[in-house]
Amino acid sequence: MEKLYDKAFDFFKKQEFDKAKEICQKILKENSKDLNTLLLIGTIAFKKKKYLKSIEIFDYAIRYYPKITDLYLNKTLALISIGKYSEALESCEKLKMLDKNNPKTFNFKGLIFLKQNKNYEAIDNFKKSLEIDNQNSEVYNNLGIAYKRIKKYEESIDCLKKSINFNSNNPEAYINLGSTYKNIRKFDEAIINYNKAIELNPNSFEAYNNRGLIYKDLNKMDNALKDYEHSLKIKPTADVFNNIANIYKNQTKLEKALDNYKKILTFDEDYDAAFGNVIHTSNKLCIWNNYNENLIKLKKKIKNKKKVTSTLPLLSLFDSNDIIKQNAMLESDNDKNFKEKKYKTSINKKIKIGYYSADFRNHPVSFQLSRLIELHNKEKFETFAFSFFRKEDYMQKKLNKLFNHFIDVETVSDQNIVNLSKKYEIDIAIDLMGFTQRNRFNIFNIGCAPVQISYLGYAGTLGSNSIDYIIADNIVIPESNQKDYLEKIIYLPHTFMINDDTKKISKKKISKKECNIPEKKIIFASFNKFYKITPKIFNIWMQILHEMPDSILWLSNDNSTGRKNLISEAKKLGINDNRIFFANKLPEYADYIARLRNVDLFLDTYPYSSHVVACDVVSANVPIVTISGESFSSNVCASILSDLKLNDLITRSLEEYKDKIIKISKNIQFYKDQLIKNKKNSVLFNSKLYVANFEKSLEYAHKNLLENKRENIYIKK
Repeated sequence: MEKLYDKAFDFFKKQEFDKAKEICQKILKENSKDLNTLLLIGTIAFKKKKYLKSIEIFDYAIRYYPKITDLYLNKTLALISIGKYSEALESCEKLKMLDKNNPKTFNFKGLIFLKQNKNYEAIDNFKKSLEIDNQNSEVYNNLGIAYKRIKKYEESIDCLKKSINFNSNNPEAYINLGSTYKNIRKFDEAIINYNKAIELNPNSFEAYNNRGLIYKDLNKMDNALKDYEHSLKIKPTADVFNNIANIYKNQTKLEKALDNYKKILTFDEDYDAAFGNVIHTSNKLCIWNNYNENLIKLKKKIKNKKKVTSTLPLLSLFDSNDIIKQNAMLESDNDKNFKEKKYKTSINKKIKIGYYSADFRNHPVSFQLSRLIELHNKEKFETFAFSFFRKEDYMQKKLNKLFNHFIDVETVSDQNIVNLSKKYEIDIAIDLMGFTQRNRFNIFNIGCAPVQISYLGYAGTLGSNSIDYIIADNIVIPESNQKDYLEKIIYLPHTFMINDDTKKISKKKISKKECNIPEKKIIFASFNKFYKITPKIFNIWMQILHEMPDSILWLSNDNSTGRKNLISEAKKLGINDNRIFFANKLPEYADYIARLRNVDLFLDTYPYSSHVVACDVVSANVPIVTISGESFSSNVCASILSDLKLNDLITRSLEEYKDKIIKISKNIQFYKDQLIKNKKNSVLFNSKLYVANFEKSLEYAHKNLLENKRENIYIKK
């Protein structure tokens, strides 16, 4: 029998599991209680991922050998593999009764807690395991993973290096070390470790995928795609399809992005943000199949606390503060990450304001913001820009001069951005991004300053207790809606929206002929991105064109597929394609504003209204009709019109919106004259007054800090 067992074990070592199993069965026919054979055949079942069979075998063996620790160890591992964590913990407790100093028991307990995201309990058990055996490579690797999860990156690196020191041939440890280096943006070190993992295991799909992520962060997109494709050949996974889709999305190859986002759902329909990305990318392409059904499904998943979408796409899908808040809380990981910020508040001679963004470049946020920074009272405030994205264009160079300090933190880790903020003694940190692309929201969860404020770049709650205030006005957040925000509200008088009142408009007269639009038609326009155009709002536009045969609709040429789909939808609704025109992007911002003068009436989108575009439109003396809803994002245009005393252009329903557009189009010049007249007394076109009110709000927020108060702030007119 011993020779037969040795033969089975040799097959097992060669991973010829079926042959090994066959011999084990022969042995057990002769002696059904042979311990070594039961251990081996149970392990074979485990290796073949037949976990329930494996557990059954070990339970059978335990009946005859209740004091053999290896049986409990193997059973525990099988229980962990099928997610039966309570039973696995019970098995660990029995192990402790047999051998209270077995390091594997504590390692397994740590793994169970790690699987349950109980990271601190996991760390305690891994440490206990190492107290017994301080040279165990596997346990150091597990401890490194746990430290990485709680963002203790230095401790993680130390553990993973020790793991490699005790076993330099484990590719998993190199992958984990590479991932930790990635999190602190040490990309060169990360690549070295991924390369080593690939050298040890050329079939490591995970190493190729993770190295691709580094290349993406380094803007080496071809290298990234090459690694992702290599990873897919080894093993297709949802993670890789997601990474490929994100690159194609950023390259505006939207059809390819959509195809890859859809593939994710075949692996896991609740994969992080995937369903939302499918809907959002479809909307960018104006693909509206199953539109309403998808919204119902998405809403249900959010209510069930599934993280199936980022929050930004919801602004164009739902006019619901409740849905937006619920998802924001999921995205910000409010319950998990935030710990009460503890600061020694310094009394600086000037209030130090940090602005944090990846959009300090030719970007709508900076086109609005630059005037504010220019007019900041330098006697009272010292301004700092923390820039997440390096781009040497006109606006970044301009802002570099306007801020007192412009700090490039693109390659700096989250923790070190926080450390820099504390080094400079920032009093108030202003997040200009929210959940928009390239945001570094985690820095606010860690805590950049004793006061942290959301402003301008994102129109809604961030669902996090780490943000103290959101800057708003009583149109975008009426007092009755305060319950929908975790932040306290800073109410600016007039409008929260900053506009550059020195905005240059080209002196060129850009004719309708140059724009390829008809000379003697009423020109309705909407230059928002296609994803803001919903089927309902487009249907209303088509009804207006049908009722007003002397009108045309002028849209932005956002992307060719979306353009074709909009024309196709128009034809289905009885509107000929010669009634819809598309405007290409102009290289000069001043020319773009000048071109807007050819528009008779601008039609706003809903529920995501025009924001910076609305400022551009009224700068060109073109009136806008908007729908005011419940959400912050649905009311930004209404806020702008309210400041301009053009409340007659604010509607409350789709029906009223349609009727108002038709009515106004019969007397457009009256509204243009009103707009030109009212601009003179608006805050939107008085940046000095706006900045004075804005600075008052910052002084109040700072005063509240010193008095240990956190309450809504109202700035009077």
